[in-house]
Amino acid sequence: MKKDSPRTCQTCGYPISIKHIITECRDTQEARQKFDIPKYLQDALGPNKNTIKNFYYYLQNIFVCTIKFKF
Repeated sequence: MKKDSPRTCQTCGYPISIKHIITECRDTQEARQKFDIPKYLQDALGPNKNTIKNFYYYLQNIFVCTIKFKF
């Protein structure tokens, strides 16, 4: 089995990863600011309800999540 090279972000030129999309990508910077997404991945995913709610709305805003939840 041959391992493919990771895809790169067309905007930033960095390898696409969860961390890149959530905390680094210039394409998602405006949404990160709008929903107050913390700079560090562990904080962005982190434990309090408000952070999780903001993260969910952030994912919807960048068209990654289409599932609807009630908070």
